[in-house]
Amino acid sequence: FIAKPATNTSYTTDLPKAKEKPDADKRLKYQTSLQNNQQDLLENFKFIFESPLKRFDTTGIKLYTDSTFSPVDSIRFENDSTNKEWRLITSWKEGQTYHLILQKGAAEDSLGKQWQKTDTLDFTTKRAADYGRLKIRLRSLDLQRSPVLLFMQGDRIFKSIVLSGPIIEDNLFPPGEYPIRILYDENKNGKWDTGQIFGKRIQPEKVKPLEKKITVKSNWSNEYEIEIR
Repeated sequence: FIAKPATNTSYTTDLPKAKEKPDADKRLKYQTSLQNNQQDLLENFKFIFESPLKRFDTTGIKLYTDSTFSPVDSIRFENDSTNKEWRLITSWKEGQTYHLILQKGAAEDSLGKQWQKTDTLDFTTKRAADYGRLKIRLRSLDLQRSPVLLFMQGDRIFKSIVLSGPIIEDNLFPPGEYPIRILYDENKNGKWDTGQIFGKRIQPEKVKPLEKKITVKSNWSNEYEIEIR
């Protein structure tokens, strides 16, 4: 059935409409991988866009250092398969101030949105003291099984290291707590393979969780000795 519409007892008045910004819907929105306006020494600088780009003119993006704006020449760019993420790749110097200049119109997405004006992103890189020094000695390690040490964060592999000996050292390891596992990499491709049920009937590669978690503190020498049982 159709309900009887309620009687409208409200009143409206004509209020002046706010002026719309003519370029508001044409601005290309993006995010970066900076955290607290700092660049990780171990990572690439990333642009993350809302829509796939149809044009990304790398000649319109310049990187400079210090207050003197000294140009950084050794940079290159890579994009992902979706064309929504672009990475700036260079060798970062610790504790350095950088200026990233984005020229007007250098980037445009598939909807025609683009950078409407030239902009400058100022940021600094982390210091070596923001990382921890890590040394792990693995006892009873079977190198014949092509072991790979996996550092976990939840269900995600944060870092993997192909082991060529019982000792690993890293002077710039991000602080945090990491459960660790040993992957026995039978095909020696550096990653875990699920196997193949049909056809060759290959079993998944074995991953052995280790009981001890690794805690890395910044500006600290973190040393562990772990028995592989």
